[in-house]
Amino acid sequence: MRLHFLAGLTLIVVSIVHATGSDVPLPSASSSEGFRIASDATITSTRLLRSNSAGDASDDTRAGLSVPATEKLKSWFTSSEVTPEKLQSWLNKGKSVNTVFTRMHLKKAGHWTLQAPQFSTWLQYVDNLNARTSPKSTSAISTLTRQFGADELYGMIESAKFIPEIKNLATRLETDQVQYWATIRKDPDEVFRLFRLDEARDNILNNPLLSTWVSYMNTIITDNPSKLSTLISTLETRFNDRPLLQILEKAKKFPSMESAAVKLQTEKMQTIFASKISPKEAFHLLGLDTIGDSVLSSTVLKEWKD
Repeated sequence: MRLHFLAGLTLIVVSIVHATGSDVPLPSASSSEGFRIASDATITSTRLLRSNSAGDASDDTRAGLSVPATEKLKSWFTSSEVTPEKLQSWLNKGKSVNTVFTRMHLKKAGHWTLQAPQFSTWLQYVDNLNARTSPKSTSAISTLTRQFGADELYGMIESAKFIPEIKNLATRLETDQVQYWATIRKDPDEVFRLFRLDEARDNILNNPLLSTWVSYMNTIITDNPSKLSTLISTLETRFNDRPLLQILEKAKKFPSMESAAVKLQTEKMQTIFASKISPKEAFHLLGLDTIGDSVLSSTVLKEWKD
């Protein structure tokens, strides 16, 4: 029964995402026409759901879903339809993006909010409102964080990246979220946890989020150099030699962290060499087996050979 339910849910999600065309670039116009274009997908989706409702009942039964349950799922993706005229009225009154988000009932889609038909319309409202105010009144990410929390929002964005129709939108939101974290000085240790980098200790160098996190750490340290020693100490406590040296190899490419990263890297290498382990074991601990073709130009290799 549960598998039938999940299958039914997946079909609904995919069909609605295809119907809405969420990956279409958002119009930049600040008039009600801009809202009308952005909401066309919502209207199309709503009509599709209504026209198919009569024939859905028997299909729902075969899929193991009751009709009320199916309609409830559909309602998650057909948030209260707001006309372009209403949006323009709110824009003229300067309604906050948080207020408009609430009035559009977008949160009832829960984890699937980014796939909701009117989500792109709401993003258009954010852009239009910010275009009228200086400095910008607020960001979409700050509102979404307030609505869902940093952890849940990050999970929503990561899930959305696997849906081709909204992958570009999710990537944009991911970039905006990291920038927002930097603005509010979110602790790099919290970001590290969100990225689940501590779960990929032995293969951390192959995790694409490592570069994002090291870059984020650089941003924080550039603005607040006093955090450098704390962050380096945290890394040293959290990781054993192999993953730590891999992180330091990336960190030393940033001027703000180069000196501290090289210092700790040198100390760790000296400890490894003094331990009298075999050259093969040292090669592994130093992470030289993960560098690939660039290993010959590695300064770490030179230390290992000497």
